[in-house]
Amino acid sequence: MATSINTFPKELFNQNTNIKESTNILYKKEISTNEMDYFIGSYSDINKPIFKRLRKIYPFLDEELQKIATSSNKHNIKIIIGLQLVLAYDHQEYKLYLQNNIKLIDNETTGACTYNHTILDENSDKTLVFAFQNAEEIIDLFLKNKYYYFKNVFTYKYVPKVEDYKNNDIYAIQKYISIDATKIIKKMDGIRYEILKMLYGFLKDRIIYKSSALILAEYNNKIIFPEVEKAPEMHDYNAIPTPEELYHELSNINIDDNKKRMLLTELTKLNKDHNILTMAYYMGTLLIPIINYETTPYLILYGDSNCGKTKTANLFNFANIQSDRTTTTQIMRTCHGYGCGYFVLDEPKTISNDVLQMLKDISTKKRYTKSYGKTGQKYIFKMGGIISANSIYEIRTKSPEDMQAFIRRNIVLKLNEDDKLTNINNVVRKLEKENLSLKKIFIDFLMSKNPQELIIQYESIDTDEEQYKFIIFGLRLLKELFDSFGINFLTDERINEIINRLKETEREFQQDILKDDNIVEMIEQIIYNNTINTISLDNKNPCDLTDTKVLNEYTDILYRRYGYTIYYMDDKKRIAINKVGQLKLIKTLNKQYGTNYPEQTTQEWLAEKLKEKGIYVEISRKRISNRPDAIIPRCLFIEIPYNYDLQDYSNLIDIIIPMCEIGQGWINTQELKEKATVKSIELYKVSECMNLLKHYNLIEEEKEENCKINIKKLKNMVEIGDESGGKSRDMSLPGKKEQPCGDKVFYVMTTLTSIFGSDPIDYDTIKEQSGMDEEELDKALTKLKWDGYIDEPRPGKYRMI
Repeated sequence: MATSINTFPKELFNQNTNIKESTNILYKKEISTNEMDYFIGSYSDINKPIFKRLRKIYPFLDEELQKIATSSNKHNIKIIIGLQLVLAYDHQEYKLYLQNNIKLIDNETTGACTYNHTILDENSDKTLVFAFQNAEEIIDLFLKNKYYYFKNVFTYKYVPKVEDYKNNDIYAIQKYISIDATKIIKKMDGIRYEILKMLYGFLKDRIIYKSSALILAEYNNKIIFPEVEKAPEMHDYNAIPTPEELYHELSNINIDDNKKRMLLTELTKLNKDHNILTMAYYMGTLLIPIINYETTPYLILYGDSNCGKTKTANLFNFANIQSDRTTTTQIMRTCHGYGCGYFVLDEPKTISNDVLQMLKDISTKKRYTKSYGKTGQKYIFKMGGIISANSIYEIRTKSPEDMQAFIRRNIVLKLNEDDKLTNINNVVRKLEKENLSLKKIFIDFLMSKNPQELIIQYESIDTDEEQYKFIIFGLRLLKELFDSFGINFLTDERINEIINRLKETEREFQQDILKDDNIVEMIEQIIYNNTINTISLDNKNPCDLTDTKVLNEYTDILYRRYGYTIYYMDDKKRIAINKVGQLKLIKTLNKQYGTNYPEQTTQEWLAEKLKEKGIYVEISRKRISNRPDAIIPRCLFIEIPYNYDLQDYSNLIDIIIPMCEIGQGWINTQELKEKATVKSIELYKVSECMNLLKHYNLIEEEKEENCKINIKKLKNMVEIGDESGGKSRDMSLPGKKEQPCGDKVFYVMTTLTSIFGSDPIDYDTIKEQSGMDEEELDKALTKLKWDGYIDEPRPGKYRMI
């Protein structure tokens, strides 16, 4: 007896109704076709308004579905051979009938039997049967949900004898529908979707475990490598190779132990720290779906070139993002469908704030999901990443917290000359030919492990720093892999050495990433250029700035115009910067000098960074000139001492060292001033000397008028000369001086001026003629400008004064 599911009204397929339009859109979203294969998504993806309408139209829908479910449970159904839906024309209306063709094991029988519903009681030329055979329920181990898969979907005109049925693709459906029906059902996508949708819930027994992404998964307390098959709601794969292709390539590789031992032995030739870290990182990222990592850190390798950073990374990567200005869309499309392993980002020039936020989400979330495009289909992936570069790239962050979060989620190694391998190209060339086999060796090793034991092994690592916990885990597994083949490649001592080096590099990376070694010189140059522009409006010459009185006349004007200024007071040169001026300065620093300062920094954060460099700063309200009506703003004040050479304060150092020895490093500044007065040393010299000690981080602690000095370091600096190798730079205020003896840039400028006259000389010409690198040249040009020898009428153009 056929199971009736009420009438199927014509208006559901009227082209002018919203329901029909929505149905078509949903079909495209949920069902994809590949020759004779059809898919259907779960109820959770069905458009709710349409589903409500169907329930209203079919009041007995739930009841009929429940009957079939009850029948299935009662008879212990094991296999569903086929499901058939019949669309029949009856009394000028269309009716849907459902037939089950099932095999079951009945409790009352001794074996299996086949139970069939009758399709229809009578024949009709206006009857169409849709048959769905070899139906499967797919459990997606990556998405953690299920969908249904139908093979051999075909249609046939109903005739009494089964052997007379004609198999056809469902797109030929209109051949078997009456003319009246064809007029009503203009497009078949809608009806096909509604038919497939009603099949949900009938498949209870044929369960297949697959994955929408390439992953290692836990199943029955084992690690398996499930077949990759894209779920209906996911975008098509864009990566090359696709996850499906890579899965088939890897799963078809069988490597015996002898070949594994040979390849691993060859791999031991890549024995530098960054090579080992790359292998361990691959091992750790393969277990992303199994181990509950709090974060999946990125591995950043930067420093000397020709060390084989990228070459080694490309031996194990699953995806390669080939762009120096990476976008979120590129990452999404390249990584889509990969649920473990890592991608390689080689020599990026800029990492935007959007990309940075995306990398943060990828690192912390279980899966990264993004709906994209008109269809609303999803990009889904979860990977690690290796970022390889010779020098620090541009990183654009909005706040110091974003910058710190980025650093905290990284494993960073800075490479040097000792990390170079002379035969790196030959070794990599051999291993590249066995690229897939190398990947499979690591996969096979992990599949031999018990997942619960791996989880316990990871959780037992004694460190609160998640990024180091991750890489220690990878390194220990890497050691186990080589040990299992009797290859002595990695020891516990070597692992500890690598971790210690990573921690040292992290501190160095926090400084390198800002790219602000000469921050004070950069700020001075920006303010100098602004000062030149300001005085030119008064028809004054830049050389007038050599007069400190002239400079101070423009202090207030500069401050009102830019939010920062430079002035001379109490024998000191100072820079004052308010909040607005700081924002302007940071934008200019990042744009002109390539620094990586966050856009929205606070004065406190900037002050702390300057203090770390030994620069004396304070945040307070101060008068910025000697004029009675001078502005007294709340600013970040940077004090620039005259000289950075301790040798010039030898008479004071002779007093300080004995005081430190008596007080175990502690001295009283008031007592120091009294002793300096006895020896006829000016008191301002005492202040300069103390500021200089702060600059060199020799003052370890301050309490009111007392401070503790690192006496050992002070003695060493006095004996062998300070760390800068003498006078690193003269920081006095502008003033006309004697011609600098042997100054290469001054000589070049003089020579070029004699040739070209008074026309400004461009930066590249000066660089070419002087043979200096950009950092040295910038310092020299800044010094000459402040000393009053040259000016910069236009950016990048210089002339003698």
